[in-house]
Order: sequence, then structure tokens, then C-alpha cells
Amino acid sequence: MPSGVDPATITAATEAVATACHVARAIQRRLDQVIQITKNDRSPVTVADFAVQAVVTQCLMERLDPDGSLLIVGEESTSDLEADEHILIRRAVVQTVQQWRPGLCEDDVLALINRCQHDGSGRTFWTLDPIDGTKGFLRGQQYAIALARVTDGKVECGVLG
Repeated sequence: MPSGVDPATITAATEAVATACHVARAIQRRLDQVIQITKNDRSPVTVADFAVQAVVTQCLMERLDPDGSLLIVGEESTSDLEADEHILIRRAVVQTVQQWRPGLCEDDVLALINRCQHDGSGRTFWTLDPIDGTKGFLRGQQYAIALARVTDGKVECGVLG
């Protein structure tokens, strides 16, 4: 166990990534139905990228964020999801997250994704790559969910799934 890291923090991060892995595997099992968007940098982003970011954020907030101060640097934002031409992927993301947390509405899911827009400044924050290796994910091959807590510019703890 990393020194100086609260065991509850490690447990919360591990459980968040484990839960997200279950969500991602469920999506990957039905790749023929997975909708994707091509970002401006020509990289793909899928239902899994958005859903995993929402799930990890919700898990961390439930366990570690009683005062709403949790800071997360995430890869995705909802700017593409909010466009009318992407209503199908937005619905798929919301439905995927609702299978895990039925009480969340569309606005809740989008807010969770956008909660990860921190700029990386400050003493302590989390950083998340919801699906590292989206192209591998889309081929039914390897990918990772990467979560780390950074304090004073150094990774304090990290979890890969």
C-alpha cells in the first residue's frame, strides 16, 4: 500500500475502476451495437468512454466527496454528446449508466461526465482515462481504465483495470 494514502481512498479508487470494468465489458460484449463519434483529433470516442467516466466519477463522489470539492481531470466532455446529430450515442450513454444507477437522469449523467473538466491545477486532483486504447476496445482487444490521484505533481496512487 502506498505510504501516506488513506486506505479508504485506495478502496474507493479500486472499487470505482472495478465497477467501470464491468460496465465496459458489458458494452464490449455488444460491439456490433456500439456507437462512436470521431473527435477533432480523429480519434474515436464511444459509449464506453462516456459511461465509464460517469461511473468512476459517481463512485468517487459517493465515497470521497462529502463536500463537493473532488477535482477530476478527465478525457471526455459532453460537448459532442449535446449535439442533435449525436442523440443516439447520448441516449446509449445514459441508458448504460442507468443500468448501473437507475435513479440517474440524463442531466445527472451529463453532469457526471462534465465534472471531469478540472485543469490539473491545485495540490491534489484525480486524473482519469476512461478507455485508454479505444481502438483496441473497438476491435474487442485490450484497453485499460486508468485512474490516478496526483498530489503535488506526483502520482500518489493509481488503479488500472
